[in-house]
Amino acid sequence: MKPKIVVTIIALITTYIIGCCMLVVILNFLLSEPVTFTWVMDRGALLNETYIVKMCPDGTRILDVQFGQSGAIGVDPFTGSVWAPELNDRERINEDQVVNIDANGNIINRYNGYRTGVLAVDPNDGSVWVGLVNEHQLVKLDSNGEIILRVYGFSAPAAIAIDPIDSSVWVADHTPPSTLIHIAANGDELFRMNTTGFWSSAYHQVAVDPQTGYVWFIGANEGKVYQLSSRGDLLATIDGFDRPVSVSINPSDGGVWVADFSVESQGAIVRLDPDGERIRSVVLDNPPRVAIVNPYDGTIWVGIEEALIKLSDDGEILETLTGFTLPKSIAFYQTSDDVLTKLSLLFTCW
Repeated sequence: MKPKIVVTIIALITTYIIGCCMLVVILNFLLSEPVTFTWVMDRGALLNETYIVKMCPDGTRILDVQFGQSGAIGVDPFTGSVWAPELNDRERINEDQVVNIDANGNIINRYNGYRTGVLAVDPNDGSVWVGLVNEHQLVKLDSNGEIILRVYGFSAPAAIAIDPIDSSVWVADHTPPSTLIHIAANGDELFRMNTTGFWSSAYHQVAVDPQTGYVWFIGANEGKVYQLSSRGDLLATIDGFDRPVSVSINPSDGGVWVADFSVESQGAIVRLDPDGERIRSVVLDNPPRVAIVNPYDGTIWVGIEEALIKLSDDGEILETLTGFTLPKSIAFYQTSDDVLTKLSLLFTCW
């Protein structure tokens, strides 16, 4: 057999094998679970150095959107768009705004007149609750940015959590005396209690268990974490923390993850069971600023200085993602499971 014929046959066989492998990869992707994307607010040291970052499940960066100064972010579960505050930028062109960003990183709209670093998205209808410090109120926007209602009676909202069971809202009100306030979806106040303190710039100090409606929140000044029923009954007090800055719940088992910041040590990520018993403490290289559970797979994403750390649902460190400045807020979005959606994402992450 002539050498040229042999080379041609080998090339054809190689092409066939590569094609088969690609087909297997595509079929496996189409038959896999829906894709979950991670969004991160990475706070820069200076104005215009903050970025809203979107990542694939493996941590690969897809895009980033430059901001002047931002805060808590939230994802609309129906559209995949992200809501983020922009307080100001270097040129003072975009300030006192709530910004809606689509899944491709394009600005859908900017809504003016909202000087805030605090917001939360209702998973039931995509509406957005915004905390306004100067106006001492909460504003509820629909998914198109139109005002639904205003709720007064706050001092300085520092964190907001939505109960997915009934769309009621828990608010960490920072200015002393720090107060935890529970309001219904229509704005009626349900409950109010004084607490041992909230931080002014920690955006995930309150979390609601989506299965029970129980609320977990931090006590900043005493190094404690508390659990209340949806009616406000005290169920558990967990002490022994240094400076707890965030709390997040795994919806599959009710487990609670607390980011415990410490200026004297590396700090830790602490895992509690649904009753508040300590299960595990994971010490990191730097104090954690935020730790959020991915509700779709149970992994925990932790923001530390200059990195984002991904842990398994039992606390094993899976990977450390560098290239960040200071991740302060994290949110997740899961795509639909239809074939067309998956095909459109095939070459985004794989």
